[in-house]
Amino acid sequence: MREKLLSYPAKLLELLINTRLFKTIISSYFLSTLALVAIVVFWSFPSYDVVLRTNEMGNNWDAVFIQGAQPFVNHHTNHLYGPHSDNIAFRFVPAVILNFLHIYTVIPGLIFQFFTLVLFYYLLVLVFNSFFNDRAKSFIFILPICFVVAGHVYGSDYRGVFDTLSLDFLLMVLLARKKMYVIVPLLLAYFSDERALIVSPAIFLFNMIDNNSFDDFRSILKGALFSSSICLFVSWGVYFVIRYSLHNAFGLYTGTGAENLFFAQINKLFNTFYIGLEGFIIPFVLVVIALFRKRIYMFPTLLIMTFLLLLFISQSLVDRNRSMSYDILILILILILLDKLFPKEEAFRIVALVILINLVYDDFYPLLPQLYRMKFITHSI
Repeated sequence: MREKLLSYPAKLLELLINTRLFKTIISSYFLSTLALVAIVVFWSFPSYDVVLRTNEMGNNWDAVFIQGAQPFVNHHTNHLYGPHSDNIAFRFVPAVILNFLHIYTVIPGLIFQFFTLVLFYYLLVLVFNSFFNDRAKSFIFILPICFVVAGHVYGSDYRGVFDTLSLDFLLMVLLARKKMYVIVPLLLAYFSDERALIVSPAIFLFNMIDNNSFDDFRSILKGALFSSSICLFVSWGVYFVIRYSLHNAFGLYTGTGAENLFFAQINKLFNTFYIGLEGFIIPFVLVVIALFRKRIYMFPTLLIMTFLLLLFISQSLVDRNRSMSYDILILILILILLDKLFPKEEAFRIVALVILINLVYDDFYPLLPQLYRMKFITHSI
């Protein structure tokens, strides 16, 4: 029964792979990136009219531009720019980059954000090719990511947030994880959004895979001494030292009370869980079971704990959707382990099924319905 269920979406995917268009697309990283971005834009298009016509996000952007000019200003004393300004005290990297690029208005800011989406998929192509060394497989394994929030969180960036940029830095970390300078993109990710810090333990799990050291508890402890793991631990220490110093020097701080919000919206817990994984629930469960059957317990336990930590933080915040986008590292881990633990044909069928499931639900409107809404319902274009 399982074989029959998995065969139909796999056959559709095989038809795509055998086309001349697909072979042309995967012939270069540039074309692969453009194709993936086109898919994402068509399937998940931002509500740009909200910021460009109704100006509902004007205060958010104003706070960012003020922060770009004065990176360490205490936004809690700046009541003019609303509650969003209270949350970005330690998220100054995007604002500094915008200021460096002489971007002081919303439209160039939105263009910059779209560039971060293009960069995201270019880096994602590089990351998967670094593991698979197979452009066709890499493209296919990236496709299911396009249809979950981790792959199109740019759809909420127009609100004056820069999650896609933060995810870009995390992907740079994966590419540079064996180098000492990996600390730089780690810190850039942390100071773009603290959620990057929450999910950063997943980097440790990548280090275990790189060194084939995840069979038991002893190998996990040994992995903590790898230079790549030490750089990760150092980045945590450096982050908190910088944060503490900025607090003392400029009075920067962020709000509290997230633990109360967790219980206040406990009825949305499953939705938060599903937003982050959608169809990836299937390979996640299969990978964990496969590792347990091999008597490998510590690694899948750490993988689950990393996801649950992010789930708890996301459930504790108002913007649960964009928070769960930071499980991108976990999704990549799941796909890599799927390839390692399952025969090629079965892994391919599972990925095809994940794509199909992810297509069923989306947290953003596709391009055509968005244009229809803007034109005929809200009359904003």
